[in-house]
Amino acid sequence: MIRFCGRLIALFVGASAGFGMEHVMAARVLEHEKLEHARDNEMHALKLKALSDEALAANQKALASTALAERQLEAMDVQLGKERKARENADRHYHDALARGIERLHIPVRDVRVDGPIRHFVGEAYHER
Repeated sequence: MIRFCGRLIALFVGASAGFGMEHVMAARVLEHEKLEHARDNEMHALKLKALSDEALAANQKALASTALAERQLEAMDVQLGKERKARENADRHYHDALARGIERLHIPVRDVRVDGPIRHFVGEAYHER
């Protein structure tokens, strides 16, 4: 019985030593996996930062482009306003001159009948209708 108890004790000591070694090895594997996970998280964070920086740069470029387009639109609006006022002033001046009799109204004649069919003049050439 003493031999049996000795063997049983040896079995328990061996099993506990094996379990302890397994625990140590599992802890090392777990530590290695934790390091890899931390490295992956860091790489992921760097990729997200790069993506965020690209999106920010694209957004700033779009805002600058929009601001430039707005300034160009405002400049064109000012130019068109000036042209409209100039045209209205010229029209008013011509209308006033017509009303005072200083200017005559000129009406271009397109269709002319000369002893025959109506001829439609276009530049130097004419076409019969």
